[in-house]
Amino acid sequence: MKGFREWLADLGVNRVDFYAESEAMSRALITKRGACQSFALIDLGADSTKVLVFQEGVIVHDAELPMGGSAIDWDIYTTFLKPLDVTFSHPLDVARQMKHASGCAMRVMEKENRKISIPDTQYRTDLHALLQVEQCQLEELLEGALLQVVHSNCYRTLPDGILLTGGGSRVRGVELLTTKLSGHPTRRAVIAGVDAENGQWLETPEY
Repeated sequence: MKGFREWLADLGVNRVDFYAESEAMSRALITKRGACQSFALIDLGADSTKVLVFQEGVIVHDAELPMGGSAIDWDIYTTFLKPLDVTFSHPLDVARQMKHASGCAMRVMEKENRKISIPDTQYRTDLHALLQVEQCQLEELLEGALLQVVHSNCYRTLPDGILLTGGGSRVRGVELLTTKLSGHPTRRAVIAGVDAENGQWLETPEY
């Protein structure tokens, strides 16, 4: 660390602070005023779901589940695309396109069961059928994440609720579904206390 400080000093950086990983993550997520201190962060990634439980600003539980949003793409492919007499060059990309264009976390949010087009084909399918597949898979992902929060022994001590991040947090209605399953207030996480010259990426849930 001393050598690292000297190297940075040669570059003109004279103020260097070192933090443990858990404290660095806390500083990135927690603002000084109106701070969230005791909450669960669920990162809905493409290939995995990460769960961090904070108590008084300190990470007390860190877990990662080997399943993410790509499981939804696979289920959409298996249910709607694979049975068709069509050859797709990138079938999971088509499934992802259907999810992004028409999907939401709760089927009840769409009162009308209209027909939607399957990209690159002349076929159509019921919107509610697509949403049922998406909701079932999201429920499985979220229940697995919430079970990790239970294992942290902090499920009842989350006054600041649950924060969602990752690409899966873009899904319309996922906050409502998480609240329904957990009983905790849920919202999308934002990065705080970090500045960047091009700050637009800081608002991207994947980061």
